[in-house]
Amino acid sequence: KISDAISRVQSNPEEVKVWIVNRSSDDKSGATLWKYLPLHLVCLSLQEIKSNIEDYHALKELILNLVNVYPKAVLSRDYAGNLPVHYVLTEGCNDESLLNMLVDDELTCLSKKDGRGKVMEDIIKGTNGSKQCKGHMKKWFLQVQCEQQNQQHQQLSKPIAITPIQCSEQKSRKYNEKQQTIEKIQWEC
Repeated sequence: KISDAISRVQSNPEEVKVWIVNRSSDDKSGATLWKYLPLHLVCLSLQEIKSNIEDYHALKELILNLVNVYPKAVLSRDYAGNLPVHYVLTEGCNDESLLNMLVDDELTCLSKKDGRGKVMEDIIKGTNGSKQCKGHMKKWFLQVQCEQQNQQHQQLSKPIAITPIQCSEQKSRKYNEKQQTIEKIQWEC
C-alpha cells in the first residue's frame, strides 16, 4: 500500500537515498542491469495508478515525502541517464503540482537531457499524452522557464545607468521575443 510506503519514508528517511540495484547473475562481472532511487521507481509507477484518483493522490503525497527527505533525488540520474521528471513527462503527466515537485529550486533540471539525449521540449513533443495534455505541459514548461530566467536575472542584476529610452527599447525587444515564442507554441498546439 502507498500509505505504508509513506510511513516507511517518514520512519526511515535514510532509505530514500539508497539506490536499488539489479545486477546480472549470468556472468561473473555482475554488470548492473538497472539502478534506481525510490523516487525514480515511484515516478515510473505513476502511469499504472493514474486512473485511480485516490491512489494517484496518495502517490503524489509519497513523491512529496521522498523529495522533502532527499531533494537531490530530483537531480539524480538513474542507470539510463534519466531524471524522475523525465519519466513523468514521458507518460504524459500534465499535473502542474506534481511536475513542480520534481523540479529543483534552481530549476537546473529543465536544461538536463534525458538518457537518450532529448531536451525537455522534445520529451514533451514525444509524450504519450493527448494534444491537449501536451499543450498543458508546454505551457507549464514555459512558465517554469520564465521563472528560471527571472531568478537568473535577479541574481545577476546590478544597478546600471541606462536611459529611459534604452529601457523602453529593451522591454520592447523582450516583449516581441516572448510574443514570437507564444505564437510558435500556440501554432504547435
